[in-house]
Amino acid sequence: LDTLSKSGLTVIEAKPGDAFNPNLHEAIGLANNPELPDNSIALVMQNGYMLEGRIIRPVKVQVNKLG
Repeated sequence: LDTLSKSGLTVIEAKPGDAFNPNLHEAIGLANNPELPDNSIALVMQNGYMLEGRIIRPVKVQVNKLG
């Protein structure tokens, strides 16, 4: 990963509670957690990566839906 980061690879930061962004995140499931806001990330399933500003793999997440 260090070698790839020298070539411009960066990890897309995502954590539970962050707002879901379909441009950066791929929703692969839903959760119903009342402690998190609606339409936020409930769980990060797989990290995503960008190479020189272009997404090469989106972050795979579960999205929190209330109600």
